[in-house]
Amino acid sequence: MKRLLILCITIGFALIGCDNDSTISIVRNQMKDKPENTPVTNRLDNSNAVEFELYNGKALRIGVIGNPPEVREGQVEFEEITFDGLIKWKKNPYDAIFVMPENLTEASESQYSNLYLRSTVPYFFISARSLIPFTSSENIEYSDTWHWEPGFTYTNGVYNQTNEEKLNRLGFGLYNDEKTDAHINAMYSLVFKKIEELDL
Repeated sequence: MKRLLILCITIGFALIGCDNDSTISIVRNQMKDKPENTPVTNRLDNSNAVEFELYNGKALRIGVIGNPPEVREGQVEFEEITFDGLIKWKKNPYDAIFVMPENLTEASESQYSNLYLRSTVPYFFISARSLIPFTSSENIEYSDTWHWEPGFTYTNGVYNQTNEEKLNRLGFGLYNDEKTDAHINAMYSLVFKKIEELDL
């Protein structure tokens, strides 16, 4: 009886040992398929592993009040403009207007609100979490309380289609609510795509 018990235990250990060896062998074979220098990344937590789509559409001409952003798309042309220039135009020559963060306070001055509300070309306010300071009939000045913070859209846009009274609003957030160069560039690519879709 003792011999039978010892024999069963020995066979059990042998089987377990074989099973472990085959598991190790499978893992080793899988590792051989991967290059040694391949970094291991968690696609959910590491935005470097996420590939953000570029805008590949038609050439766009965008007027910028402030410093033009650096973007990945070569077919997007930026031209620096002023608020005075906006008021003097009979027809807007651009596909869109960007108002950059350093000019948001001036952009919220009441004399410009009708300009945004009546424009058939979209205006985008970069890093402003709301359109209220720019479109409100009350004199609400832009301040740090209106600046972007996680949980809000990073860029807000507004335009008015021809022959329609309805005001159209657009909002674009940052990936994972994280303000990085890659996420800002990805957001711009989405804005460009939307501008092309509007075809105003």
